[in-house]
Amino acid sequence: TFKTYSFSYDHYFSDFRSGIGFLGYKDAAGTGELGTFSMSMLYSYNFKVFNDIQLRPGLGFAYLEHGLAWEKLEFIDQVMHSGQGNIQPEPVAKTRDVDMSLSLLSYNQKMWLGLTADHILTPNISLYASKTLIPVKISLYGGYDIIKKGRLLKPSDESMTAAFLFKRQGSFTQLDMGLYWFKNPFVIGLWYRVIPPFNSQRGDELIILLGYKT
Repeated sequence: TFKTYSFSYDHYFSDFRSGIGFLGYKDAAGTGELGTFSMSMLYSYNFKVFNDIQLRPGLGFAYLEHGLAWEKLEFIDQVMHSGQGNIQPEPVAKTRDVDMSLSLLSYNQKMWLGLTADHILTPNISLYASKTLIPVKISLYGGYDIIKKGRLLKPSDESMTAAFLFKRQGSFTQLDMGLYWFKNPFVIGLWYRVIPPFNSQRGDELIILLGYKT
C-alpha cells in the first residue's frame, strides 16, 4: 500500500509583485514504509518586459528525508523460526539532504511558455554507504489559445487551448499533449500521456478533465 500526504499554500503579494509558497509531503510505501518526507519554500517575482508580455522567474529550496521502518520488516529466517531469526540487522538511519529548483515562465493573454529545472543539487537518497543521486529533471511546458471568443470590452466566454509538457530526467523522456475547451462556466480537457517518438516508453494513458469555473 502507498500512503501519500501533501499540503501546499501560496499567496501573491500584488504590491511587491511577488509570490511565496510552501509545499510539504510525506510518502510511505509497503510494510516497511520506505518513503520520503519533504518541505519546500518557493518564491517568484513577476514583471513586464514588452507590451503585454510578462516574465516570472521562480526559486525553490527543499529539505528532504529518505527512510525505512526497519523494525517493521520481516525476514525469511524469522518466518521459519517463529520470529526468532538468526540474523538481526542493524537499523538503517535516515538519509537527509537539501535540494533546489529554478524556473522561468513567460506569458501574455494568449500563450505561455515555461522552463523548470528540479533537483539541481542532485540530492542523495541512498540508505547505505554508496550514494544514489536524484538526477536533474528538466521540464518544458506551454500553451496557446487557438480560438478565443468574447464580446467587446468583456472577458472571453469561450476558448480552445492547446498545451504540452515535456520532461527529461537522466535517460528518461516524456511528452504529454492536451486540449481544453472552455465555455463559461464549463471546461473540458483531454490529454494523452507519452507521445511517440519522444519517450522512453510507449504511450499508455488518456486523461479526461471536467471542470466548473466560479
